[in-house]
Amino acid sequence: MAEEIISKDILQSRLDALKSTIERKQWKYYHIESVQNFIFHLNNFPSERTQYRMAGKLNAYLSLLEERVKKEHDIHELARELYPSIWSISDEYKYGLGFISKPSYLLHLFIWLVLFFILKSSFGTWITCGVIAAIGIVTIVRIRMKIKERKYF
Repeated sequence: MAEEIISKDILQSRLDALKSTIERKQWKYYHIESVQNFIFHLNNFPSERTQYRMAGKLNAYLSLLEERVKKEHDIHELARELYPSIWSISDEYKYGLGFISKPSYLLHLFIWLVLFFILKSSFGTWITCGVIAAIGIVTIVRIRMKIKERKYF
């Protein structure tokens, strides 16, 4: 059984058509930015078979999204419905190409504060500040590099 080869250009044109029908504020519910990054990096998979498989999954996701957007829907319910599909795609990109989930800086700040107080109980203030600063700088540089490379979902 021969598989239909779906090109990056076809996927991009389908996504562009969807983007024009959806308000920019609502893109996060439909994972538009994630799909855009997945299409951008589609040809980076080392195996051609994986590229075809991921193109098929992206095509199926776009078909589902096109179908559901046309109908009357609750945006939050639809986001929950779409999540398993986007998760399976993002999982492949995470392990295959090193993608990360979109960072929450508030969560990082909270973790750094907790770590600060844990370290402060054992070490001096200056050592603790140095350790937290080093961890923070490495984390921020890593996150910024991934965002610059468009390797996030």
